[in-house]
Amino acid sequence: LNIQFAVKDKKVYVIEANPRASRTVPFVAKAIGVQVAKVATRVIIGETLNSLSKIYGFTTNVKKQMERTKNPKTFVAVKESVFVFNKFTDVDILLGPEMRSTGEVMGIGKNFAEAFAKSQIASNLDIPTSGNIIITVADYVKKEVIPIAKSLEKLGFYLISTKGTAKFLEENGVNIKEMIPKVSESDKTNTVSYIEDNKVEIVINIPNASTSARLDGYLTRKTALKKHVPVITSVAAAKAIVLAIEQVKSKPNIVRSLQSQ
Repeated sequence: LNIQFAVKDKKVYVIEANPRASRTVPFVAKAIGVQVAKVATRVIIGETLNSLSKIYGFTTNVKKQMERTKNPKTFVAVKESVFVFNKFTDVDILLGPEMRSTGEVMGIGKNFAEAFAKSQIASNLDIPTSGNIIITVADYVKKEVIPIAKSLEKLGFYLISTKGTAKFLEENGVNIKEMIPKVSESDKTNTVSYIEDNKVEIVINIPNASTSARLDGYLTRKTALKKHVPVITSVAAAKAIVLAIEQVKSKPNIVRSLQSQ
């Protein structure tokens, strides 16, 4: 339940109370094969889970799911949000606490990499398996990006970085093929011009808090959005996209239905 409060003169007022998880509940229901909303409704009106287990198999199915997590043949389901940033190209794709997604998709696989890859494809994100990648990240995440960059290098990508990121990654054993200026450092050849000239397949941009860095990152992300280039804005997403690329390169086009799990 999402509750909004207001406090005035030491009195607490409830502005509104909304039931949540309207998108998560259907996802969970599909993943575990149980009509969660129907079961919950019947419990609310006085029935018990034990009495309902014979009808819906809820407690039985959950127990089976828990047992299947120990089984290597189990499957993973990933829920990915879908955004319409391509229709609002002046909006920064960096996410905040507000709701921006317009829906979700579901990816199913025998492991996280396969499920995540399918969720990205279902949300209209092309997963490139070769080409150029721009890496420009804030100081506070540079150490975490080292293994990600090394993995991308092993996968055969051509790594391009801005000055600070390139220097740090090279000092830590990453082979940066090309150093490129930020928008604020050059008005001719820079991260934006590379993307505009279709020289980039992926952008990994995890921004700093400074004003200039925010502007550089915003222009880079905005251009990538217009050119339909995938933009990664967090370490977790960067790690996941590496796994997805490895999966797509090794075993593309694997179909798994819910019924076959």
